[in-house]
Amino acid sequence: MVGVGASAGGLVALEAFFAALSPEAASAHAFVVVQHLAPDHESLLPELLRRVAHVEVVAASAGEALQAGRVYVVPPGVTPFVEGDALRWVERDRRDGIGPIDSLFESMARIHGPHAVGVVLSGTGRDGTAGLSAIAAAGGTTMAQAPDTAEFQGMPSSAIATGDVDYVLPPAGLAGRVNERSALPAEGARSNESLLSAILSELEKRTGHDLSGYKTSTLQRRLRRRMAVRSAANLPAYLTMLERDEDEAKALLDDMLIGVTRFFRDPDCFEALRAEALPRLVAALPRGTPLRAWVAGCSTGEEAYSLAILLSEWATSEGVALDYQVFATDLDPNAVAIARAGVYPASIAEDVSTSRLARFFTARAESDTFRIGSQIREKVIFSVHDVLRDPPFSRLDLVSCRNLLIYLDAASQRRVIPMFHYALNPGGVLLLGPSETIGPHDHLFSTINHRARLYAQHPRHAGGRPALQSSSARRFAARIPTAVAEVESPQASPRQLTERGLLEHGRAVALLVDAQGEILYLHGRAGLYFEPSPGEGATRNAFEMAHEGLRHELAGAVYRVIDEGAPVSVQGLRLETHGRTTSMNLEARPVAREKLSHEHPVALVVLEPTSRVAAPKEAGVAVEADERSALTALRRELAAKDEYIRRTQRAARSTQEALQSSNEELQSVNEELQSTNEELETSKEELQSVNEELATVNAELHANVTELTRTNNDLSNLLAGTDIGTLFLDHALTIQRFTPAVREIVPVIESDLGRPIAQITSNLIDYASLVEDTRGVLETLVPKEVEVQSVSERWYLLRIRPYRTLENLIEGAVITFTDITEVKTAREMMRESEALRRLAAVLRDAHDAVLVLGLEGRIEAWNPGAERLYGWTEEEAVGMHIRDMIPNGNWQTELTRMMSSTQSSPLAPFRATRLRRDGSVVEVSLSATALAEDGRGVYGISTTERRLGGAGDGGDE
Repeated sequence: MVGVGASAGGLVALEAFFAALSPEAASAHAFVVVQHLAPDHESLLPELLRRVAHVEVVAASAGEALQAGRVYVVPPGVTPFVEGDALRWVERDRRDGIGPIDSLFESMARIHGPHAVGVVLSGTGRDGTAGLSAIAAAGGTTMAQAPDTAEFQGMPSSAIATGDVDYVLPPAGLAGRVNERSALPAEGARSNESLLSAILSELEKRTGHDLSGYKTSTLQRRLRRRMAVRSAANLPAYLTMLERDEDEAKALLDDMLIGVTRFFRDPDCFEALRAEALPRLVAALPRGTPLRAWVAGCSTGEEAYSLAILLSEWATSEGVALDYQVFATDLDPNAVAIARAGVYPASIAEDVSTSRLARFFTARAESDTFRIGSQIREKVIFSVHDVLRDPPFSRLDLVSCRNLLIYLDAASQRRVIPMFHYALNPGGVLLLGPSETIGPHDHLFSTINHRARLYAQHPRHAGGRPALQSSSARRFAARIPTAVAEVESPQASPRQLTERGLLEHGRAVALLVDAQGEILYLHGRAGLYFEPSPGEGATRNAFEMAHEGLRHELAGAVYRVIDEGAPVSVQGLRLETHGRTTSMNLEARPVAREKLSHEHPVALVVLEPTSRVAAPKEAGVAVEADERSALTALRRELAAKDEYIRRTQRAARSTQEALQSSNEELQSVNEELQSTNEELETSKEELQSVNEELATVNAELHANVTELTRTNNDLSNLLAGTDIGTLFLDHALTIQRFTPAVREIVPVIESDLGRPIAQITSNLIDYASLVEDTRGVLETLVPKEVEVQSVSERWYLLRIRPYRTLENLIEGAVITFTDITEVKTAREMMRESEALRRLAAVLRDAHDAVLVLGLEGRIEAWNPGAERLYGWTEEEAVGMHIRDMIPNGNWQTELTRMMSSTQSSPLAPFRATRLRRDGSVVEVSLSATALAEDGRGVYGISTTERRLGGAGDGGDE
């Protein structure tokens, strides 16, 4: 199936695409075309495409079954999707705003998987981007029109930016790729186990990544996709291409590492985590301990950032001071790099609410993207990590692994879930999401929320660290020899005990077994009772090899013997073997542990066929006896099975505990062996080093001198390259070493080394206590800091500290001079700025009207007091001329009077008349002061005006 999406400018591209399709390709695929049109628009697209296409073009009908060799044009105003083999749709406003092209492509990915082809042509917006990513994840083929050939580049450019597009070509070129795809033979995409193994080996050799733990179906699907992209006819051809093309291995790995994710995917999972898991996790945290979470398979980081945002929101809503750390890992280094950058396209607004975007993201208008905020970014640590090969994190409170296990085979899943259990703290939470389960490991976890697959760890099942199946670990294990030590002891061997039991019973078949049914020794021809399983590594478990009719009775007898310590005898067992019914007796008895060098209880089982001959009976009596005998046997078998089930459950529990204990012991042994190995390696290196030192003392001394010279050179360059002036003094305050920068403050030269610092005059102003202060530091060991100024008017921060050796011995003092001139200047500027700020606050809060006039009489500043007195707002008043506020028209005289303040001292208050905004006249008492600054002179006048209206007002003041 080929889905084609277009929008503005898409008609020309559609015509070029279908005109270039070959008849063979057209007849081999079903095409569905979606174009953005208004719902009430009558589409003429079917008629237009019929003129150029080599295939039948029809207007699609809802529910119509799709057929190869047809082009279906979806009507406007609907959101289409594929259901089975049929095309369906709903009204566009009923699909939560999802684009019609995205809807079609995502449904194609679900239904058709690797057989889906998505094509995005000219158009605006981002519709089709998410759908193409879904098709790519399912192993399908993705195509986009080259932006420079599109009339509108929005849709193809957005799709290309995801990195999931296989072909970027003009429409005719995309049609050519569809032609090539249909020309591939059907058997070319079929996998062969040996060829698949060879491809994976080549991939591991070139990239270092072993993907053999992935599901075979997943690997085959991704291989078919790469074969279609590279037009490889079959697997041998693709293997040859992989061996010769260095870039193809990386491209194949990128295709294998499926990364489909988005912010707050499956909101119900996050809600379940917030409501049901976080309260219990935080309540169990020790005071002051941060919550540690691990997001395995984080892809490009959306999942990890979503979890961090959820934790931050929960802490805020609950009023809890929660410290947390999120570790996010993925096998794909490219995806991890994107996650670390934390920059995402504007389309995330579809998944992230407006409030979250405003709080946790920063919009970048120049690139139409969002960057994750630093308060979240600092809480998430990303790294490249393989859950199947690398050691897991430990002491975690929460593990989130969603849509990763579905790509792994059953064996890999069985390794990963116990590893997560090991990584979690007791009572920790595992989140898998609705797509995955814990499989057979339900004994390790209890369910918190079934739908969200939210689990809590069982502390009582905590075990040792799980074994990692890395290739290096396998190679190491292969080198460890397997040996069985035979130690002479006074105890009897299994053979002696078994044969002794046979002599006592006079029987022909006997076996010595432990509580789990493992055969320690077998004597006699046992083919009548047991059938060994075929194949490599066949079992030696008697319970599994026993024939039907004996299995449950044997297990029950062994359990009873070991549990109760008393012999058990079962007579008249009927055993079905190769179509024959054999009657037999079973006897089991305990073996004292002191008689056998075996750490677990052991039972001796003796099996004997019976040869009883029944007396002749009448036919009816014989039938009735046989029926009673069969009924008795059935009852006995049912009781035996009940007992077997009960004891099997007990044995399973015991086995689980034993395995857990063994796992812990093995882990401990492994760590001890590893430690011992490291110690042996260290000892070997030390012995080799000692031998070399004894043999080549002169060479070592020469190497030490060379190293010392190099170190001195490095230290000299380091001291010369720093801008911090430093003096090194000994106990007698003589100069031992100095940096070139110190010469600006203390004029020293190389010949001053060894000279007392007291004999050298510094270039400091008003500071002559350098020697006294240094002695005081050496006496009290308390560092001293003081700001000093040099004759060059530069300021320095003088620090005097004791000189400590690596053995924490005081060998003198270190004096440093750090240039803080710019810092001092900045402080002065801050003080002036603070003074101006306070002055501005005073003017804002003053009740009098304060105005600033330019020399030409225009208002340049206007405080709230002026707004209250005259009625004009600051926006209206600034820029007005003072004449607009003087009602008698004699504004020149008054302005001249105020200007006189620029030539002399501030003008004394005088009475003036002013016009208010509402036209009324008000009398004020006015004083004026000239405004001037260095280098500029007088640049304006500041007037303070107070309303006069009381009985005591009058005359100049």
